[in-house]
Amino acid sequence: MPPYTYIGTGPPPVQFGGVWHLGRSGERVGEPGRYAGVESAIRGFRPCDRCQRGPLFPATVQLTRTHLAEGRATRTAVGQAATNDLGDYRIYGVEPGRYTVGAFFRDNAGVLGLHKRTEPNAAVEGPQTEDYVMTYYPGTRSPAAAAAITLRPGQTTSKIDIQIQIAPSAFIQGSVVNVPDGAGMVQVTLQPAEADGLGPHQMFTLQNGAREFLFKSVPEGNYVLRTDIRAGEQMWSARQEVMVAEAPVRNLILQLQPPFTVAGTVTMEEGAPLPSGLKLNLNGIDRRVPYTAALGSTGGFGIPRLLPDKYSLTVADSAGSVYLKSVSLDDQPRDPSAVALERPPGSLQIVLSDKGGRVIGVAVDKDQRPVGRGLVVMVGTAAGTNASS
Repeated sequence: MPPYTYIGTGPPPVQFGGVWHLGRSGERVGEPGRYAGVESAIRGFRPCDRCQRGPLFPATVQLTRTHLAEGRATRTAVGQAATNDLGDYRIYGVEPGRYTVGAFFRDNAGVLGLHKRTEPNAAVEGPQTEDYVMTYYPGTRSPAAAAAITLRPGQTTSKIDIQIQIAPSAFIQGSVVNVPDGAGMVQVTLQPAEADGLGPHQMFTLQNGAREFLFKSVPEGNYVLRTDIRAGEQMWSARQEVMVAEAPVRNLILQLQPPFTVAGTVTMEEGAPLPSGLKLNLNGIDRRVPYTAALGSTGGFGIPRLLPDKYSLTVADSAGSVYLKSVSLDDQPRDPSAVALERPPGSLQIVLSDKGGRVIGVAVDKDQRPVGRGLVVMVGTAAGTNASS
């Protein structure tokens, strides 16, 4: 490994900074650094009689961090790298903290459905395949069971090895309907349902007027299928969430539709008057398109030209005096961090409250010095009462 120098450019997450170097031996010399790193190797393994154990190239490795947002645990990707021909990876320039590491690999044989299942299930009809699945350190398919690693300032954490597992996969078959006249090329995309999630990201192109699509081997998990096409000056879209297990998924329908309007009201708890300066923000999770609406004294709103997506909703005033208490879509309660708007809804109702207390203080380190950056968490004694700042 050639000499390497890293100089931090962002605000330091700890109270000391500096420059550190990696010599040819890979050992750190010089002053402590601002940031941390993680490196190791990804090994593939197939549960069969003739096991193939060796480097997977190029596998994708992702570093994620769990934090609280609106009182809910949220996983966010903070770093990503691809393995080299030896299966090795390195993620650097990371703020110190606790993280989980996951890895995913896809080869052409997997895309084409050529990994035949080593232990077929007699209850499943049709082709039976298996494929690489998202695997978390130290070797689990469940993110909840992943072991957290602690990254410290100026240090590289090594030997975070992962053996990517193989599990039963299934095909997804369906069709695109309501294609408008004058539409261009129709493409169906498949991606993990979790924002920034690792996993297969595939595209199926419908050619010569065909309307059926087929993804031959999809690992177990939750996914989003969508298509977005332009006809003239108008964008048409369709979106469908799907869960894949062992059995094939057949006859899915993606029904294209033009942009629609979402209307509703924002009210205060117990009929209190709304504060001034309120804004409603919708942020698309698939397409990452934001929408904003200013709210008047009545709290009514209408957001035009929305496309099917899952949206996170926030409402805030400039003084920060209210919080979002509940969201309902057509009289059904919804999680405000993931409201699926896949077709024109009847009504979106949002309730705010100003009954929350406020805690003001200063976070300090062990030497009583103020901490410049960090997360303050207040843990409630009842479920669902956590808050963060």
